[in-house]
Amino acid sequence: MKEVVRRWHQLYQGTLLSQKYQRGEALSKSEIMSIEETVTIYR
Repeated sequence: MKEVVRRWHQLYQGTLLSQKYQRGEALSKSEIMSIEETVTIYR
């Protein structure tokens, strides 16, 4: 998941949530679910 977000950010700015994830900040359960869905789309 981290690799997908990292590669996506090389091409695009990403979302606020994906930026937060990439920085390693703590995410709530709902944020984790959302980023997992986003990563599925990115793949």
